[in-house]
Amino acid sequence: MIQMPIGWYFPKNLNQGEENNDKFIDSKFAMDSWMSFTREVIQNSLDAKDPNSSLPVKIVFQYKQISINQLPGGKRLKDIIQLCADQTTSPQTRSAYLKGINKLSAKHIDCLKVSDFNTTGILEGRNNKWGKLLNDTGSSDKSSKTSAGSHGLGKRTSFLVSSINTVFYSTLYKNNESSQLVSLFQGRSILINWTGEDNDRKSLDGWFGSNNENRDIREISLPIKNQELNSIDEFFVRKDKIGADIIVPAISIDNIDDTKGKIILSIIENFFVAILENKVELEVFGEVINKTTFDDITRSYYNRNSKRKAKAKSTNLREGNLLMYLRAYPKSEPVIINIENDKIEYGYLRVYFTQSVDDNFKFYSLFRSHGMKIQDNRISSDKSFSAVVLIEGFELNRLLLKIENPAHDDFLVDGKFVNDEDKEINLAIKLAKLVWKKVESYIYDQTKLVINKEYLLDDVSSYLSIQGAISSVKIVKPTIIQSKKRKKGKADAEKDEKAEKEDPNGSSNNVKKKKRKYGLEKDEKLITDFEIEPIVLFNGETYQITFKTKKDIEKVNILLTAEKTNGGTNKILPLIEQVNQNGKFIKVKNNNIKNVELIEKRLLKLEIKLKTKSVYKLVPEIYEISSNNQLEKEKD
Repeated sequence: MIQMPIGWYFPKNLNQGEENNDKFIDSKFAMDSWMSFTREVIQNSLDAKDPNSSLPVKIVFQYKQISINQLPGGKRLKDIIQLCADQTTSPQTRSAYLKGINKLSAKHIDCLKVSDFNTTGILEGRNNKWGKLLNDTGSSDKSSKTSAGSHGLGKRTSFLVSSINTVFYSTLYKNNESSQLVSLFQGRSILINWTGEDNDRKSLDGWFGSNNENRDIREISLPIKNQELNSIDEFFVRKDKIGADIIVPAISIDNIDDTKGKIILSIIENFFVAILENKVELEVFGEVINKTTFDDITRSYYNRNSKRKAKAKSTNLREGNLLMYLRAYPKSEPVIINIENDKIEYGYLRVYFTQSVDDNFKFYSLFRSHGMKIQDNRISSDKSFSAVVLIEGFELNRLLLKIENPAHDDFLVDGKFVNDEDKEINLAIKLAKLVWKKVESYIYDQTKLVINKEYLLDDVSSYLSIQGAISSVKIVKPTIIQSKKRKKGKADAEKDEKAEKEDPNGSSNNVKKKKRKYGLEKDEKLITDFEIEPIVLFNGETYQITFKTKKDIEKVNILLTAEKTNGGTNKILPLIEQVNQNGKFIKVKNNNIKNVELIEKRLLKLEIKLKTKSVYKLVPEIYEISSNNQLEKEKD
């Protein structure tokens, strides 16, 4: 038998165009390459779970330093990357490839291997899993109809964490026909188009494997298998337990401990449901993460590596919400919400909900049945909350999978990839929208503001919002306003005494300028003495502001602040739809309701309508307009 040549094979580039830029640099997955990589490899392993095993999937992340002699085809690959760096017209690509060459030139090359167990392995064949994984772009061969990965694009996340855009795959699986164990190994590199030493234009795609000239040209390069694997370093070969390995050489790291922290943080952020439901156990560089160790791992790594304030890691995924989610899941009792269309039930939602969270936290996290997070969604509810939503049911998960995007962080409900003629796609879109609607309706219902119809107005200077008909409100005489007055010190008293000597009548020429929170600095005087203190009433549709001054005043400006029920503050201006005084609309600028004329120079009744349905506590500050600025204000 003639020994098949083993090595790198880059076919001729027969296309007219040239690819001179590294296509991974601007990839959506590259927004956070370690998170994308971690999500993808774990999801792939969960999809490949052995249906005959009752044990959870086990996934091991292993770090090892090797020499370039141990790296399959390492020296040849280094030469090829050098050619790519010399020939690219992109400074960004050249810089990236030179960094990769430096890593290959080092005494020790950092490698990462991810191995799964209690899985099926990867079946050989051009039209089976192995062929889809190694040869195709945009295709997948998931064994389950509810598998998380279906586009075949996420597999490229492994290349993102390699500084040389190269990944090796190894598997051990059982042949169903012969019942024999089969071991496979192959590599792939995705670079740019380059010209070789023989002046042939080469494809950007290359394979490391058995390059038999008699092979099907579609195979590109055959996997190295069984006895042929004796020439490959044992770190790259799966020889014992059934499962699969992904080996990433020359990983992009500066500090291995930081990389470990990033991987663990991504695991507990995105797979806490799968871990706590015992669907998966993991080991990262010797650290075990499972249902038993989860709390200790979270305390150790999450508080140290995550940011207190949640930050976007992709369009729909955020980092920093985990501790709030864990207050809801699994501590609260789940609520079951059925998902049905045209009286047919397709599945249900398992909703874990709590209001025992930090101020202004208003997120829910959405999971499909595989236990990986799909989305972090924020909604503008009246009260703070945390919720974890699990999509359950075979048919519901199967249909939603059809419209799940390649990054697994959204459902595609519009755009050019939606096929209007596909009945199942249309049904999936309806169900996705229904899931979002059901979840948000439930949360809005749980967090809606409930306000009684009778109040003692003991601090109307701060706010008062009343739900219901104003005629049913019982108003008790309020106390003297104190909240808008600042306690004066000795220096303030001296300034007041000096001002009184200069102008005992309190002329507007000596009105103190006040820097307001949301407005420009103006010559205005804050009114603190009222015959009827400012009252804000809410009748379910509009807010009504009423007050009466002690002295005659022509016009006032009203500065409004909107306080949410949790104490947070909003600028009111973007929320205002209109301001009405006896049928006359009032101009609003910089949160000021400007130039409001008082009835008989004392009384004001104002109606304000907001654009939002949320109930706010409106805080008014009333300013007398100084006479020397009156004409200027009227011009404004």
